[in-house]
Amino acid sequence: MKNKNSKVLIIKNNDRTPAVEEILKFFDLENFSGQKVALKANYNSADQFPASTHPETLRSL
Repeated sequence: MKNKNSKVLIIKNNDRTPAVEEILKFFDLENFSGQKVALKANYNSADQFPASTHPETLRSL
């Protein structure tokens, strides 16, 4: 298996909806035209934010 480099993108914005929109601009979404796409947030805990993804971020996705 080849090692692949992953990009980590961080957007600093107190308003999560525009932050999600801004971060999606880093992806070439044209490649997904006409396809079904699933976005998975990092919500691996029943604990409240900041131990899991903020609910507003999930709504924005």
